[in-house]
Amino acid sequence: MKNSGSIPGGFCPEFFLLKPARICVNFSSMEVLAYSNGKEAEKLSKISPNFARAIKKYGTVRKKLSGSRFEIFCQIVVQQQISGRAAESIWGKLKGKFGRITPEIVLKAESLEGLSFGKASCLRGAAEAVLTGKLNFSKLAKLSDSEISDFLIGLGGVGKWTAEMALIFAFQRPDVLSFSDFGIRVGAAKILGVEKLEKAEFEMLRKKCSPFGTAASLWIWEAAGDSDF
Repeated sequence: MKNSGSIPGGFCPEFFLLKPARICVNFSSMEVLAYSNGKEAEKLSKISPNFARAIKKYGTVRKKLSGSRFEIFCQIVVQQQISGRAAESIWGKLKGKFGRITPEIVLKAESLEGLSFGKASCLRGAAEAVLTGKLNFSKLAKLSDSEISDFLIGLGGVGKWTAEMALIFAFQRPDVLSFSDFGIRVGAAKILGVEKLEKAEFEMLRKKCSPFGTAASLWIWEAAGDSDF
């Protein structure tokens, strides 16, 4: 039975857009349909029998994205080091209180309900950086994955996991598979059929998945949250 979003300390894919394989984007509503067929599925299915089984079992996964890159970045910060369900609850309260999450709203808010001091400081710092021009998501989008990651990590309260999730969900980069994510590690161990995943094993898997690491992340997250897989 699936138990999506319940992995403690792991990313909750139900909470965000997942953009694997073939993409059809409607930017007016920021809806994205993700298709699991095509060359990505063909390549990844050859990595291991379990990977082929995951792709066959979960098939096409469709998710929605709404909000600006700044708002998505804020969602990711909210989810740092807590379960998907807890993050969803906190985010729901923030959205219920403020509606859209913008840099102006974040800076004017007397409190950001449910967030730790560190996370609130991170969001306020990012908001200030946007308004002063230091952080420009449109310009960042023109940079390489490593350049984007390095820049975001230079912001207060942003580590490697946050930067990698931003690459996937805010910048929709196609080749990101994050060892920093607990859910990915759990799912990757299932895909490889090992009880304990070693970093070297993960790096081999990452290379085999490239250049479709983000598509691989989708199915690996699904496997991680599925107690029957």
